[in-house]
Formats: sequence, structure tokens, C-alpha cells
Amino acid sequence: MDSGLKSSRLDRTSFFIRPTTEKWPISLVLSDAKLYIITAIGSFISFSFITCFISPLISRYFKSYSSLSPSQKCDWETRIASNIHAIIVGFISLYCLFFDAATNANPIWNDAPLVRIGISITMGYITADFFIILYNYRLIGDNFMLVHHLMAMTAYIFVVIFGILPFFANFRQLAELSTVFVNQRWYYSVIGQPHTSRSFLANAWLMVISFFFARVIVIPYYYYRCYIAWDTPEREMLGVIAQTLWILTSLVLDVLNVYWMGKMIRGGIKILSKPHKKKT
Repeated sequence: MDSGLKSSRLDRTSFFIRPTTEKWPISLVLSDAKLYIITAIGSFISFSFITCFISPLISRYFKSYSSLSPSQKCDWETRIASNIHAIIVGFISLYCLFFDAATNANPIWNDAPLVRIGISITMGYITADFFIILYNYRLIGDNFMLVHHLMAMTAYIFVVIFGILPFFANFRQLAELSTVFVNQRWYYSVIGQPHTSRSFLANAWLMVISFFFARVIVIPYYYYRCYIAWDTPEREMLGVIAQTLWILTSLVLDVLNVYWMGKMIRGGIKILSKPHKKKT
């Protein structure tokens, strides 16, 4: 990034990111992020509409849907939007990880338009999903998921508004590569798919492998990159609040992912340990 542009961005965002005597108007900061704020709002509206109107219409074409309980129907509908979001941002995150050289070279301060678009889409989606879960808490309330969404929203708002920490935010998006398989595991379970069927077992293996590689095994590398970036002037310019939320939200999300990975392993062991009748 050009030094003049970088200095300008640091100055404009200093009102929110680090202590300074200069007072930059919030309108200047928001103007710089206008595209990404609009994207986040559009994502929020789109995924709310998909969950509340499109998903129920699509779901009616599945025979198993009509026999589900109200809570299962609500969960079923939210997972359709979840799959759409996961596919979109999963491809964006992979592309940026391997082909966005600027973001990889400067992981803390970088405009990274495509990364910010992806994060804005996720910001809108998880905000919509957060309020949908709250509204339907009696049916699909999940405190762990609410904490997950809160941590993600807290971290991603800095990327959407200020464009900081693009590499680390995009790295977090890789977790969505496992979401489709997690959701499919739930669909199979709720419709009564036999746990010994080839489709169930194939998806179960894909779920565990993708979850492990996208959310768990990458944890050491993530914090290695944090360590490399920590002793740099760019990190110091973030300010205490941004630095604290960066590490705090990362730790909470990783604890949740390790917890969910443990549940998957225990569930897999339970299924494999059950005696199964041989087909005659």
C-alpha cells in the first residue's frame, strides 16, 4: 500500500482506533466504508427475507418437512440461509487467502475490497440470524450460537467500518467451509436417515474432516500470524480497544470450535460403538 494512502487511512480512523488529539468527523470514516455498510445492510435484508419467506416455500417440496415439529421447521429454514451464506463467503475466503497478495503481505492495514465485501456479507447474515434466533428463542434458542454471533459481529464491525485486520478476518471466514456438512448432518438426523447409510457416513466424515481442517488445526497457524504481526508499528496503531477485541474474540471463537469438535468426536464414537445388525 502507498505510504501516503496508508498514512491517510491511519489518520482518518484514528478517531476510533487509537488515542489522538486530532478530531476527525465520523462522516469521513463512514464515507470511506459506504460500500461495505450498504453491503452489510443488503445482506441483512436478503438473508432475513430468505429465512422468513423463501425457506418456508422451498421446504414445502420436501416430504419430511411437513412431519417436523415447529422447532425443527424453524431450524430447518434457518439452515437454508446458512448454507447459502457459507457457499458464498467460503469461496471468497479461499480466493483471498491464495490470490490476494496484498492482504497476505499487510495483514493489519489494507483496504482489501474483496475481503471487506465478504466480511460485510457475513456481518449482515449473522446479524439477521442473531435476531431470528432471539425472536424464536423458545424454538431454536442456542446460547453458544448467540455468543458465537456476538463475538463475530464485534470483531467484524472493525473490518467493515475501518478496514483493519483483513487477513485475520478472512482467515476466520474459512470456518464456513465446514458449515454445509454440519447442516447436512442435522438434516439427515432430523429426517431419520440411518446412521449406517452410506450417505450419512460419507457426510459425517466430510463434516469432521472439514471442521477439523477449517476450524481446529488452523488455530496454531492463526496465532503464529498474530505473533508475527504483534511486534509491528501497524499493530500499535490499532489502539487498545481494537487489539483487545481482536485477541478476545479470537480466543472465544476458538474455544467454541474446540468444544464443538469435541462433541462431534464423542458423537462419532457413540455411533461407531453401537452394535449394528448385519443385513441378511
